[in-house]
Amino acid sequence: DGSDIIAVYTTMSTAMQRTREGNGPLLLEMCCPTNPSLNNDPLRCCQRVLEQQHNWDDAWAEQLHQRIATEVEQAMHDALQVEDRD
Repeated sequence: DGSDIIAVYTTMSTAMQRTREGNGPLLLEMCCPTNPSLNNDPLRCCQRVLEQQHNWDDAWAEQLHQRIATEVEQAMHDALQVEDRD
């Protein structure tokens, strides 16, 4: 379940260790809902886990949101600049 952050982390860690031990590559398929609700949205699930562990900080989350929004805006701006040159 790609919405279950603990399952994803555990599975990925196991797969990475297996590969590091020389057992070859491993393909993992993780499915997420195509129309996520608030209950099964992977990001919301991750937030709930962090809140349960008392590791969620609203100020940090807002800073992260702002930083990502700025990066996306810059990437869009850069892409449009390249498009204008073509």
